[in-house]
Amino acid sequence: MVGGRTRRWLGAGPRRSGSRGGDSSSRAGGRVRAGSIVVQGEDLAGWGRAQQIGWDKLSPAQQWLCEHVLGLEPLPAEQRPAPKVSHAEKEQRNLAAAAQFREREGH
Repeated sequence: MVGGRTRRWLGAGPRRSGSRGGDSSSRAGGRVRAGSIVVQGEDLAGWGRAQQIGWDKLSPAQQWLCEHVLGLEPLPAEQRPAPKVSHAEKEQRNLAAAAQFREREGH
C-alpha cells in the first residue's frame, strides 16, 4: 500500500495466458498466438495481427511505427484471410440455388 491505496500496477507486466514453459511464444523471435499477451485487458497479439491484415488502411506514419518500432510487416497475400461475402452476394447465391432447385424438382 502506498499513500493509503493499493498500487496494483507496480511490477505487473504483460500477463501471458497458458504455460510459462519453453514454448516458441516465450522465446525471442518466436511467434505469438492471439490472446497470449494481454495488457490492461487488451489482446496485443490480436491487435498486431489486425494491423498486419489492415496494413493498407494505416497511414504512412503508422506503417513506419509498426515496422520500425514494433517489428510488424504486412501479411503476404497468401496469409491474409479471405474477404467476407457481402449480404447482396449471399442473396444472389441463394436465389441461384433456388432457381436450380425449382428446375430440378419442378416445384
